[in-house]
Amino acid sequence: MKKLLLTLSIAMLSATAYAAETDLSAKWDALDMNTDGVISKEEAAANPEVASNWDEIDLNKDGSVDTQEFVDFYSK
Repeated sequence: MKKLLLTLSIAMLSATAYAAETDLSAKWDALDMNTDGVISKEEAAANPEVASNWDEIDLNKDGSVDTQEFVDFYSK
């Protein structure tokens, strides 16, 4: 019984992680409007959360956010 509960708990955590990853992927796709693999400050303006946290998300201060910066921000 304990093994079954552990297995179910792991499965639920995996499903939750997958759902979060899917949501993040959808958010990225909505923001990267020109599909160039980065989010520009102009594209970020479409999402108030990203726009208001721009300086924190754009870690290397190159004026665009790549996927790693995006994932790092939302992984906090």
